[in-house]
Amino acid sequence: MKSENPDPKLIERLWKLRFYERSRIWPFLRFAWLLLAGVFVIALLLRMAGCGRPLVEDNLQSGLPHWSDEEFWTGDFQAGDPYNPGDIIDLPDDDFGRRVVKGALNLYYEDGTDLHAAADDLVEQFPSEIQGVLSFADAYKRLTISVDENRREQLRGEIRREVAGVRFVFDETVFRGSSWPNDPGFDDEEKRWPLEHMGADLLWEVTEGSPNVTIAVIDDMFETDHPEINAQIYDQWNTAEYNGNVRVYGGAVASEHGTHVASLVAGIKDNGVGIAGTAPECSLLLLQVGDGGGNMATSRIVDALFFAANSGATVINMSLGMGGGDDLSHLSVPQQERMIKEYAVEEGEMWDALFLELEAEGLTVVQAAGNSDILAGIDPMKRSEASIVVGAATVSGERSSFSNFGINVDVYAPGSNIYGAVPGEDGAFLDGTSMASPLVAGIVGLIKSVRPEFNTQEIKALLRKTGYKMSASDTRSGRESVRVCMSCLVGEIESQV
Repeated sequence: MKSENPDPKLIERLWKLRFYERSRIWPFLRFAWLLLAGVFVIALLLRMAGCGRPLVEDNLQSGLPHWSDEEFWTGDFQAGDPYNPGDIIDLPDDDFGRRVVKGALNLYYEDGTDLHAAADDLVEQFPSEIQGVLSFADAYKRLTISVDENRREQLRGEIRREVAGVRFVFDETVFRGSSWPNDPGFDDEEKRWPLEHMGADLLWEVTEGSPNVTIAVIDDMFETDHPEINAQIYDQWNTAEYNGNVRVYGGAVASEHGTHVASLVAGIKDNGVGIAGTAPECSLLLLQVGDGGGNMATSRIVDALFFAANSGATVINMSLGMGGGDDLSHLSVPQQERMIKEYAVEEGEMWDALFLELEAEGLTVVQAAGNSDILAGIDPMKRSEASIVVGAATVSGERSSFSNFGINVDVYAPGSNIYGAVPGEDGAFLDGTSMASPLVAGIVGLIKSVRPEFNTQEIKALLRKTGYKMSASDTRSGRESVRVCMSCLVGEIESQV
């Protein structure tokens, strides 16, 4: 019979073997734990940066009600939160370098649509692709929805074709102001040059504008108490927050752009501060589209256009554009022309339909051509004949080297070394088509002050008829290009006062 007592030597060998196996396995276990911890930390950081989760979760994180709750739909709007930096991505395979909000689409419906019911119908029709509603504005019948980013482009087309009552469907593109900073250091004569160059004093003998003519300025942010513009403000609205709290945000997103642009439109004359705008007696409607992150998104710009139309504005200035495009300047003009025919066709059609609608309601839209030294029409917003697109010119009357050009640019105006109001001080110099556009918007306001019945096409024809001819080699346009001349307009409109 075998002994019941275990062999001490066997026990010792087994114990050593156990210790040996543990010593071999332990490094692998430790590595696995470290790997899991690393994955957790990376996931947490991505979530904090706004990556790797549906946009609709932002509303929950900020305390806003979920879109499926009745509380979300209480009232006429839900503004949503500013977009996180991680939510904004470069549009894949986009030669123009556009940035869009990841997984976001804007839908504008026909009047009379119940947006709550429309949202429910969308989710029922596309249950796996639509993740929720980010914001809405009942006044403009807009839904901004969160979708699967991998299906965003396809969904845009499917919704346009298959969902009843939808007027427009487009990405949430992030826009930029069309100006470049320039170090101030010029005497008063150089501050005055744009107005002197255009002969403002002669036109002002006819009219300095009318308070009944309201010029809307759609831009990033404004210092509303600046002495150059505060007395000119008829109304103001912040489409990013959906309230009247128009202001300059602090920190890194602070911008002087909107204040500078507004002062060039209707800066106060003879107040001992800065310089006057081209329409110093017209009223201003300030529409802030920049959010707390400094982003100007498409939905906020379109909302601002509708707000302007509903508020009695007769002129709208848009010194903004898609930005980017700097890498396209090496392309030949024929190559760029082909790109215009093929690039963002549906988006161009959307802007054209919108501007035509505004023109039919008696509004004239003036917009900056852009600063990439390329054909302006590459930006789909600039293709519509229902707006006035403005390029930039120098003090010598030539096209500014940065200004976009081509057949889609209607007129040119001073855009280099332009003095205007900025937050916290009297003024500063900026360069850009952003500066040329408001100078022309103010001139349109003067024309509307004496010829209120003039539509966009009549005003455009008048500016071309009275402008200074520019070199074809400078503007590379298929038609005659002109630089606006305020004094040249006097004979055309003086008899109407």
